[in-house]
Amino acid sequence: HDNLFGWVGHVYDAKNRGPEEAARMLDKLGLKTFAYNWHPPDVPSFDAWIVAIKRHGINLLAWQLYDSKDADTKVMLETFKRHNVHPQLWFTQNNKSLPKTPEEQKQRVKQEADRFNAFVKLAAPYGCSVELYNHSDWLGIEENQLAVIDRLTEMGVTGVGMVYNFSHARDD
Repeated sequence: HDNLFGWVGHVYDAKNRGPEEAARMLDKLGLKTFAYNWHPPDVPSFDAWIVAIKRHGINLLAWQLYDSKDADTKVMLETFKRHNVHPQLWFTQNNKSLPKTPEEQKQRVKQEADRFNAFVKLAAPYGCSVELYNHSDWLGIEENQLAVIDRLTEMGVTGVGMVYNFSHARDD
């Protein structure tokens, strides 16, 4: 079980387990690492999730999110600070159309690099690294993830990684 982790279980859990029940289940299964995919209704339970997984000796590997501009992101980061956890932040995009021209592609790479750069700056004081997550759409294409990382490197931003989930891949 050393290379396995729980991921998105609470979103698709037919029993709708809360944080404590989910952490108990992960522990019983021998899964000692967890990645959390949150949605806006989950915000009030952030503390409960972290407390429950810590109580069961489960490492919080990652936390997936979609946007860094909303107030929920600040709540999330402050929750990490309160509990002294530093998960990877798997950051994706939502519903972005594909560029139609090379110029639009170049502009999208710049736009996404600027967006991720701002998020890296926001997350850094909390000890969290940022990873690009290929959750479908434009960012679901490996070349686009790599182009954004290259652009970030040109901007002097290092340490941004890539999470590649084959079930979301848009590549050939």
